[in-house]
Amino acid sequence: MGRKKKGIILCSLFLLSIFLIGTVISQSSYTPTLLAPSIYSSAISTTPGGISPAVEKCHYTVIVNVTDYDNFALAGANVTVYQGNNYVTSKLTDSNGLASFYLYLGTYNFTATETYSGEKNSTSKYVNKDLTINLKLWNIATLLCRTQFQDGDDYYPIPNAYVQVTNKTSGQIVISSHVNATGWAEFHIKRSNVQGGTNYTITAFWDNTTQLGESYPNFAMLSYTKLNFTVPFPSGGQYIYTYILSNATFVTPTWGENVVLKIYWKDNAENNLNTTKLNSHLYWTLNFINGTNVYGPREESPQGSGSDIYYEFTVPWSLLYGGEMYLVYINTTEGTNGSHTFLPAAGQVVLSINALSMEITCRNMFSGIVNELLSISVQLNDTSHNETVKNAIVEYSVWDSNDSLVDSGSLIDANNSGAYYANLNLTFPRGNYLIEIIAEKENYTRGSKLVLLVVQNIPSVLYSSTFYFSDLNSPEIFFCSNYGQTENDVPFVILVFRFAEAETPSSSISTNEIEGAAISDASVSAGGLPSIPLGGGYYVVVVPTFGLPPSAYPIVVSASSELYEPQQSVFLLQGKERSVLIPLVNVRVPMTMLLLLIFSMAIPVSGFSGYVYVKRARIPALVRRIDQMIVAMSRGEKVDAKIFPRERLTLKILAEEMSIIGMEPKFEVHVPLELAGLLVPLLAESGMGYHEANALVTELVKAIPADREKLLHSVGVPGEISATVLKIIEEQEDKERKKGELIRKALIEKETEKETSESEKKTEEKSELVRKIKRARKALIEKETEKETSELEKKTEEKEDREETGYGKYERI
Repeated sequence: MGRKKKGIILCSLFLLSIFLIGTVISQSSYTPTLLAPSIYSSAISTTPGGISPAVEKCHYTVIVNVTDYDNFALAGANVTVYQGNNYVTSKLTDSNGLASFYLYLGTYNFTATETYSGEKNSTSKYVNKDLTINLKLWNIATLLCRTQFQDGDDYYPIPNAYVQVTNKTSGQIVISSHVNATGWAEFHIKRSNVQGGTNYTITAFWDNTTQLGESYPNFAMLSYTKLNFTVPFPSGGQYIYTYILSNATFVTPTWGENVVLKIYWKDNAENNLNTTKLNSHLYWTLNFINGTNVYGPREESPQGSGSDIYYEFTVPWSLLYGGEMYLVYINTTEGTNGSHTFLPAAGQVVLSINALSMEITCRNMFSGIVNELLSISVQLNDTSHNETVKNAIVEYSVWDSNDSLVDSGSLIDANNSGAYYANLNLTFPRGNYLIEIIAEKENYTRGSKLVLLVVQNIPSVLYSSTFYFSDLNSPEIFFCSNYGQTENDVPFVILVFRFAEAETPSSSISTNEIEGAAISDASVSAGGLPSIPLGGGYYVVVVPTFGLPPSAYPIVVSASSELYEPQQSVFLLQGKERSVLIPLVNVRVPMTMLLLLIFSMAIPVSGFSGYVYVKRARIPALVRRIDQMIVAMSRGEKVDAKIFPRERLTLKILAEEMSIIGMEPKFEVHVPLELAGLLVPLLAESGMGYHEANALVTELVKAIPADREKLLHSVGVPGEISATVLKIIEEQEDKERKKGELIRKALIEKETEKETSESEKKTEEKSELVRKIKRARKALIEKETEKETSELEKKTEEKEDREETGYGKYERI
């Protein structure tokens, strides 16, 4: 096909693509922007298509402390926990007024309610750590009542009695309870001076409902109070006080185990009493902790012989429930032995039945695809007996990341094997969820487990379906799968992609994903360029290529559709320079190469001349100077030259060339022999050769202190050896510095001494000159004096001669 025909076809395709793009734009109101070629190298999205880790849910320990008006611990109060409007759990406070809960992160409402009066108090707390919450019931006060015998100054408890609290206004019984083995009964009742409060009638009774002592007919309960119900010890001395002694007062068996109790009936002299010989009876009754009867009363006969008489009975586990608390009440009737009367006694044992431990086992994660049925299964194990738990109630709840409930249901044990199943319809969006599984069965602990649920979109695959060859021998356009190349004089190229479901491969196929059903109406784009759907899952992307600089352009194609996994595919487009077809040989040559060939053939001389000129221009000035000197010497001209050492001359000649490649001439650095003798062996220990160590020592001495440690680290010298080397160099430099200072000081002293000597010498010479001047001056003065003296004497003599001559004249005259 000729180039002209190819151009016509390409132009037709271009016009067709413009028409199709315009149609898509008019339908979708999308305004495309043809960006610069750099948009084709946009980064691939890093949004994970797989499973992202779920946020771990941790629980915290929350202790609720319930107290009354006087800050006394309120036992038996019901503490209920809500999260919003959803009930979470509830517990009764123990004897210390405490109830413990294990809660996840979140805001909860805690309400404490007194069992009999209904008084309550609430608070809301955000739980993000272990907490202790104090709830005070301001309208409740604690009442303690004791039933007792008085024998002179001694008091004996009456254990076989009970106390009743009655509303004074209405006459209704508020609460009643048996006293314990020490005669005490504890009540928590509403205070009389609060709204809705009232005064009370408080009365104690024997077991036979006969009133015990005096009552409190109009008692105002304001705060913590102790009341005693006292009756005189029977007179006459024939009455003997007795009491019940048990082998345990608080028993915590596990459900499924019988409870065996051993009881002694004793008098105040520690003698064991026999009901048969005393014509008496011993009964035991099983009640719930709130007083509701479960079993009995049942009479027990004495066992043992001689002085070791006891009563042993068994509470069957079939009467008990796991997780419940019970009270075993033991009492005797009055007994007689001759003239002695043995008073009745009572005692009690608290049973706290531990529920069997139930464990939920299942996978830690379930995974499924949107709109599919997901089968979830769990197994309940009785860890106490190492067997499965059957006929339990198992429910599940699905929560999203915002702690909102999205689905719930029940799991069924269809085969009665302890394995529970449910089919979960994944109608909620793709994401990570938590499945909370809760299992309950009577006499078992409540089991719970959190499991990660990963809901994924339908797997998909996006791949290139582009195949095009403009010419097999010399193609200007070439496309195959995810790679293509085109010349930049081509106005545009068309890329074809297919977006389809990914099916599970068969055993004969080694790939992870294969093409499935087409995905229509998907959103497909390539670096901002829209796509044109062709149907059957095929999408066309038109990429403008005219004028693109030669380079490789990765084009990231993204495809997404609701309920399907988003996919990306990278198409590598290689942009080439426009080429020219050379006739006869049928070879396409890039335009630049063709122009180079033409120019190299047209102007070889000028190219060579330019090359020579450039090379000559790069001849160092020193070489040119040498050439000039050689020419001058050949002409016999005088030449002035300075003699340099050969090495220095070589460095000067090569300095320019060395600077081009980033090298500087090396300068000799003097390394003292003593320093080299210390450092070279140390460096040799680190694995360096002798010559390498010598070279490194020279570099260390030459380098500034700040660069020495970096230099040692760069050649792999260990830290300890590096520290020793640096220390030795510093000590050597300090020694050299001190030596230099001493030499400088000696030189200064020598110079000073020399200057002093010269100064003294000059002073001495000056003094000598002064002395000579003084001597010369003195000699001159003496000479002048002598001369003056001589002249004076001469004048005197002449005067005398004249006088003598004149006298002679006078004498002659």
